[in-house]
Amino acid sequence: MTLVKREKLIPVKELHIVGDPRLMVAKDISDVYTLYKKQMAKYQISVKYTQAELSHILLPRSGVIYTIVVEAREDGKIIDFISFYNLPVQVLKKVVGDHTRMNVAYLYYYGLGG
Repeated sequence: MTLVKREKLIPVKELHIVGDPRLMVAKDISDVYTLYKKQMAKYQISVKYTQAELSHILLPRSGVIYTIVVEAREDGKIIDFISFYNLPVQVLKKVVGDHTRMNVAYLYYYGLGG
């Protein structure tokens, strides 16, 4: 099995998302911070960021960090979020086509809203 087949994403129409996913914007930080604090309260040891620190860490920066929020359809409140950062990697051996660079996404944080 090739890496491409193994890591293939399922079609979007097969995902069961409750709400509307989109990139996070500055106005979302209050709702995201509330979700973050609720999740971190479950652990005895956790990083306790201020709202300003979390905003700096999670607000999307093209090519660097992406945070996707899920907005409730009824009231527009943020009910969940996920954040990951991008790390471009140089391909040393051309295995597939003429690709010399690969983008790797590393999960940074996911909220468990709801």
